[in-house]
Amino acid sequence: MSASTPIPPMIVLTDLDDTLFSSIRKQGGRSAPAEASTLEVAATLRDGRPISYTSSIQRAFIGWLRRADLVVPVTARTTEAFKRVNIRFDGGAVVEHGATILRADHTSCPVWAARVNAALANEWAPLEALHAQMRSALGPQYSVRLAGDGRPVYLMVKHLDGDEAAIRGAFETLVRPWADHHPGYHLHINGNNLAVMPPSISKRAAVAWLICDLRLAHPGACFVGAGDSSTDWSFMDLCDFAIVPQGSQISGVLGAVLHG
Repeated sequence: MSASTPIPPMIVLTDLDDTLFSSIRKQGGRSAPAEASTLEVAATLRDGRPISYTSSIQRAFIGWLRRADLVVPVTARTTEAFKRVNIRFDGGAVVEHGATILRADHTSCPVWAARVNAALANEWAPLEALHAQMRSALGPQYSVRLAGDGRPVYLMVKHLDGDEAAIRGAFETLVRPWADHHPGYHLHINGNNLAVMPPSISKRAAVAWLICDLRLAHPGACFVGAGDSSTDWSFMDLCDFAIVPQGSQISGVLGAVLHG
């Protein structure tokens, strides 16, 4: 590329949890013992207690991200949980699995909100029924709730002791049979996180809309997607390039496909 050729702007759309930072348990799985002392708090609980940390490698990646013209988080976190992330982002964000698009001032984009709310009116009743069924079937060791900012937009299930096998069992015995009768709903399971989203809500749908909007403001932009899970891949393949953390859900699938 010659010195006179203009370089197009670079816009990065990145997942947060398990991409830019991770829980202490997962950091222990990816870090050498000497690395543990270099962990830094990246996000907190409502009461201020640390919940997620960055490794030195993740901080190096975050440093590289800051060279981009714009970095847009794309996360399952609610707006409230997103605000408890210690990493600074100057642009907007996609939160709640794509149910909400935040503008740079962290207010909700009204155009996208109107579109999602109209769709949810016809998609919500089956999810409420599944919520009631799972609360009845699962014991007190599970957290089963309808999550969202101000209004619920998706079902989230976690095991309070982090038992990933138990979460997988709940998925197979309760969610999969339900999904057979409710096509179009998005199912996501990654570690101790199980989520069921209405058809209108997905990271892919929100990012597709956002990319069209960003192309108007940044003609010729190069889009880079980064993420660790299958729901991240749904928006990453809309980008020009994709970045995947080592040891992630996506890297595991790619490894199995490419190497058997």
